[in-house]
Amino acid sequence: MGYFIEEIKKNRFHGVTDANKWITIGGSYPGALSAWFRTKYPHLTAGAVASSAVILAVEDFRDFDEQIFLSANKSGEFCPQAIRNLTEYAENQTLTEALR
Repeated sequence: MGYFIEEIKKNRFHGVTDANKWITIGGSYPGALSAWFRTKYPHLTAGAVASSAVILAVEDFRDFDEQIFLSANKSGEFCPQAIRNLTEYAENQTLTEALR
């Protein structure tokens, strides 16, 4: 996320400059990530919203992935597969950018 913000500012994507303020937002585990990001990168964010953020994080929390799969599967087999495809695409794009 830090790299993302810095690249957006540096390349002035969508007219974003250093004058634009960033606020991270998340709920539950993403809420914790929002707060942690603000702590680690205070120079990149003006604030953070951590709604219902967990306070005792579990490393490699596979139950979350299982619940997402079960919920998505209710819409049909295509839905969890679409999530897997999107995740793989995002990971590949991130890796490609990181290697540049």
